[in-house]
Formats: sequence, C-alpha cells, structure tokens
Amino acid sequence: MAVAPVKKILVLGLQADRQKMLELLYDFGQMQLIHMDGAEEQNEALSQIEYRLAGVKFALDFLARYTPKQKQSFRERLAAMGSQGITVSHEEVAKLLQEFDLAPFIQQVEKLEADMNSYQSDINRMRAEQLLLAHWSDLSLRLDQKLESAQVRIGTFTEEQLMLLEAAITKEHQAIELQRLPGTDKQVKVYIVSHRSAEAWLQNALTEYHFQEVNLPEHQGTVQEAITEREKEMLRLAALLETAQAEATKLSQHVHDLQIIFDGLTWQRDKVAASLNAASQERTFALSGYIPASRFVELEEALHKVSTSATLLELALAEDEEPPVLLTNTNLVQPFESVTSIYGAPKPNELDPTPYLAPFFIFYFAMCLSDAGYGIILAGFSFLAIKLFKLPRAKQGFYRLLIYAGIATFVVGAAFGGWFGLVLEDLPKNAITSFLLSLKIIDPVSNPLTLLVFSLAIGVVQVIVGVSINLYYQIRQKSWDAAFDAGAWLFLLIGVVFWLVAGQAIQSDILGQIGVYWVYAGLATLVLTQGRRQKNIFLKIPMGILSLYNIVGYFSDVMSYSRLLALGLSTGIIAVVVNMVALLFKDMIPIFGWVVAIGILVGGHLFNLAINALGSFIHSGRLQYVEFFPKFMEGGGSRFKSFARQAKYVDVDTLTQSDLIHNKMDADQDASGPKSTSA
Repeated sequence: MAVAPVKKILVLGLQADRQKMLELLYDFGQMQLIHMDGAEEQNEALSQIEYRLAGVKFALDFLARYTPKQKQSFRERLAAMGSQGITVSHEEVAKLLQEFDLAPFIQQVEKLEADMNSYQSDINRMRAEQLLLAHWSDLSLRLDQKLESAQVRIGTFTEEQLMLLEAAITKEHQAIELQRLPGTDKQVKVYIVSHRSAEAWLQNALTEYHFQEVNLPEHQGTVQEAITEREKEMLRLAALLETAQAEATKLSQHVHDLQIIFDGLTWQRDKVAASLNAASQERTFALSGYIPASRFVELEEALHKVSTSATLLELALAEDEEPPVLLTNTNLVQPFESVTSIYGAPKPNELDPTPYLAPFFIFYFAMCLSDAGYGIILAGFSFLAIKLFKLPRAKQGFYRLLIYAGIATFVVGAAFGGWFGLVLEDLPKNAITSFLLSLKIIDPVSNPLTLLVFSLAIGVVQVIVGVSINLYYQIRQKSWDAAFDAGAWLFLLIGVVFWLVAGQAIQSDILGQIGVYWVYAGLATLVLTQGRRQKNIFLKIPMGILSLYNIVGYFSDVMSYSRLLALGLSTGIIAVVVNMVALLFKDMIPIFGWVVAIGILVGGHLFNLAINALGSFIHSGRLQYVEFFPKFMEGGGSRFKSFARQAKYVDVDTLTQSDLIHNKMDADQDASGPKSTSA
C-alpha cells in the first residue's frame, strides 16, 4: 500500500551464460534495465531483427485487407471477444521462427503490393482519360494528325468570347478555320486549324478571348478509337488486379503464422536490445538495473540455478539518482492505480496517493452519477465484460474500478431516491415503492442547499486529510520545518471547522467562543512563524501576514466541491426528461407508441448513463488532482518499466515453458545476437 522499495542491482556473469541469464531475466519480468556506460547503442543484429519485424508488420497490414471474413454465430463472436490471443507454445514459436521462409515471403508480398498499386494507378489514369475523351467524342480528327503548314488546337470558349473571336478573324482576314462542336450553354467546344502565317496573331487572340485549350491523350487514331482502346486496356488491368487480389487472399492464410512470428521477433528484439545495455569484457559481462527489493533473494536464487558463476550485487544509489517508482497496493485498492496513473507517478520518496484517494474518488463518482439503476447497470456490464473477455487479473483494474463505482452509485442513488428518473412519490403504492421510499434519505432536487452544504463539507474533510497526510509525510521524512508549517495550517483549518460547527451549527456560546479563540491562535501562529525564513527582521511579520492569503486558496479548493451537487442534479433531471419524452411519444402515436417509447427509454437512459459516467469520472478525478494531491505530493517520478515479455497477438499467459525450446531460441539468437566486445 505504498511506493515499493526498489533496489539498484548489478548482475555479473560469464559471456557463455549471457543468453541464458537474459532469458531468465526476461521471464522473471521484474527488472528495469539501465544502459551502462560503455555499452553499445546499436548493433547489426538488432538492426536486422528490426528490419525483419518491419517487414512482418507490413505484410500483416497488407494481407489484413484480403483476409476472408469468417461467418460466426453470435455465440462464437462472444467467445472470440473473450479470447486473449493465440494460444501457442514456445516450441511452436521457435519452430516458426526457424522454418518459415520469411524473406522471400515478404518480397513476394512487396512485389504483389507494387503490382496492384501499378494496376490500380493505370486504371485510374485511363478512366480519367476516357472521361476526357468521351467529352470530345464528336471530334472526327485523328489525334496523331500532324500538318506541315498548319497548327491544330481544340478547346472551349464562352459563346460571347467565341463570337468576338469569329468577328476578329473575319475582320483581319486571317487564314484560320474555326469549327464548332456540340457543347453546353456555358462552354462551346471548338477545334481551330490555323496557317503558320497566322500563328502569331492567333496566339494573342486566344489569350485575349480566354481560350481554354484542351490536350487530349496521345493516340494513333480517332477519339472513338482511343476510347475503345482504353476500355479494353482497363478490362485487362482489372483482370490482372483481380488475379493479384486472389493471390493476396491466398497468401493471407499465413497471417496466423505471421502474427506468431511478429511476437517471436519482438521477444528476440527485446532480448538483443537488453543485451546492448550490458557492459562487456572478453569473458564476462555486467548488467545493471532496478528490481523490487522484495524480489532480490528470489532473483539471486534463480540466477544461481541458471549459472553457478552468476553474481547479483546491490548497488548504492548516486546522490542525485531517483529510482523508478513501483506502486504496490492490495487487491481492493489496486484498481484505483488507474486514477493515479492519469496524474503521473509520485517521486520515490513520496507517499502513494492511491489508498488515500480511493474512498473519496468512489464516493464523489457515486454522488455525481447518483442513480441506483445506473449503478446496477454499470456494475453489471463491467462484471460481464471481465467474464466475457476473460480478462486476466492484471488487465481487470479499470473494470473492477467501474464495478466499485457502480456499487457505490447504487447505494448513494438509493439514498437520493434515484431510480431511472422515476418520481417514487408519484408511483402506485405497493410494497416495492414503499421499500424504495424507505431507502430514500434526501431528495437532491427539493433540497439542493442541503446537498450543497454536504458537498462542501466533504470537501473540507478531504482538504484536511490532505494536509494531515502532508504532516505525516514530513514527520516521516524528519523535515521538521515543513512539518511545523503543515501542523500550523492543520491547526487553523480544524479550528475554523470547530468554530463553524460549534458556533454556527450547534449554536453553543461556550464552544463557539472556544472556536473563536482557536482561530485567533491559529492565525497568530501563522503570522508569527511563516516569515521566519526571512533574514530581514522587519520582513518576518509582514511575510507572516502575507501567508494568510493561502486561506483564499483553501476556500477556493472547498468551493470546487460544489460541482458534486451540479453533476448529481444533472443526471437525475436528464433521466426525468427522458421519461417525460418517452411518455409523450407513447400517447402521441397510436398502437406503435409503446415501441417508440421503449426505444427512447433505452437509448435515452444509456446515453445519460454514458455521458454522466464519463463526467463523473473526470470531475471526481479532477478533485483529486487539483484539490487533493497538491496538499502532500509533488509528483514527477518515473514509472517502473520491467524487462518483461509482452505480446500483440500471442496469449503470453498460456505460453508453455520448455527448456529444450529455450535452448533452441538461444541458439537461434546466438547466431544473430550481439558479439561481446572488450571494454
């Protein structure tokens, strides 16, 4: 329930045992590696694996478009949704890596993709040319016709500009033949034959009258012949494209193997990259990193089983070195780490905020969603997701958090009388209604001020808890100066609460007077002590007075909790509106009105649940990050990243262990792995 102690370690071993020890550390999955001084940054083996990995990824992406979709029943789809990946053994992975002829296969896929792109590009080009040619199908000229003494142009004019040009040709007596072709009202198609002696005049005239020249594709024949030829060529290319697609579909039967190879190569890359972190001598190597302190002995024993020469040493941290942060919480609190992780990791010497935020976060979420019916649905769907998807324990965190949130929402919603927006008092009197009404404690709509005060009160509680945690942390760190400041503020804040409760709520004169003196004492403590770090004696008191400005910050923090009321009301009011709209449609539409009403009820309430559950998560988290965490945590630590086997397609949990196959993989890796270098 805290930031786990982490040890910095040094693993020493013989080069002959290097791969076996790396394999063990990979399976151990509890070490974060450090790149040691003098270690390699990149080597040929790693480059080759990354190149092969890129090829496999390309092939998978390409073949995915041509993999036939298998028809599945609803039950089979549900089963597939629950699948965690391909179930395979180390033996099968090693066999595929050794026997699958990967390079020629990738080349075949690359050539296939290039051919298909070329076919499609040519089809697109010819389709565009065909459209252009079809626009000029009335043109009887041969496209390859060349005249020695004349120039031929085709293009378009507006009717007005064309008439002006015709008049100018007649006026100037130029040797120009202009032929109109059928066109549209806006554009007139023409072809122009001009003698070379009129070329200079015509160039200027075409510019002046905004001639839009058209360049038809080159062809040995007429426009109609060009169109026919392109139709034939497109049919030929389409056939080639279809053949290539069929070949791609045939190759897609290897997608399953490629997925396994992808993960197998990823594991090889990880181990080669990890090996590059090591410092090497001619016969020995050294690998450094961090592990949880509680796993030190376990790792030491495991290393000795692999190699009797292996040595595990604990290293002291450098003066300014911060180890990675590993959070360890109980199963109950662990799901809330997903809330903490959004903010970031605490520093190694700070407290893990997860157990402290858990009760507040879940209660705020419930207040924001505030509908017992929605809570049941949220918890039920989250539970079903875990069961249907067969999620391993390590991946259940977020869903378990939603289950907690759903249960808390059910409790708070019942206390608020929120049941899918129903007004319990208006329902027919029966045992169920009476039971639900007996659970109702407060109506948020008719008592918003009471709920607002309650929201601010729990905000005060969380702020005081945050300052108390800071006081505990500073005492634990033996930072007595900071602990005094935290204690002084805690003294004042509790005094203010006592004064408000005793003097204003209980209205006890004696207790109220004690509260006043308590607040005075707290203010005096701050004024007299908060300027103590000032060297100038005349600034100590002014700085103490200035420190009281932080009261505004605490007041602002508490006011922020009023959002709990606003979000809680919005959920209930939207639910009521959904019910009203559904009833309106029921009455408006005869016979089918019930069907429409049911559709509105289901869709409306699911939308309300989704949008307000999202809002509840965001605003509950925001209260932790902005109002709670800064009271005792700075953050900025780096999360522990273990050197562990990850997979995109293969179900890692079902990988069977086989020393024989490990040896085969080692042998394969040795063939392409890094060579030791003298340091």
